[in-house]
Amino acid sequence: MKHWFLIVFLLAGCATARSLDDTRLKTPGRVVSDTYDFAFDEVYRAARQSVLDLEFVVEREVAREGKIYAKTAPNMAKVLIYKTGFGEHVGVYVTPLSERQTKVEVATQKSNRLEVGFRDYRRVILKLIRARLEGNKAP
Repeated sequence: MKHWFLIVFLLAGCATARSLDDTRLKTPGRVVSDTYDFAFDEVYRAARQSVLDLEFVVEREVAREGKIYAKTAPNMAKVLIYKTGFGEHVGVYVTPLSERQTKVEVATQKSNRLEVGFRDYRRVILKLIRARLEGNKAP
């Protein structure tokens, strides 16, 4: 019985693509964005590669809509040493504004409510995208 309670408790805080979309739409203060003077395809590729560079696992992506959903891979060494989130979820939304201008929004959620004080990847992802687009390897 105790095990079922623990499983339900941990799953209650799990982030999904839908919950990341809700965060983006309903709580704009929890979403960080930037605009780039590059075409949609270039920015989308840079966004996807930036997420992979941070060793996130892409769970789902809808390229034609510019959506990337990913999560951190469970790695206890990273959790303990670097304080990267254990099961942190990220939603990256790439939106064309014109032929040569594209907006990127990043929303993140922890996979459970027990995690406090872990790294916030929103601005890190945006900096990596800019660096990749401008030809630099790191911000």
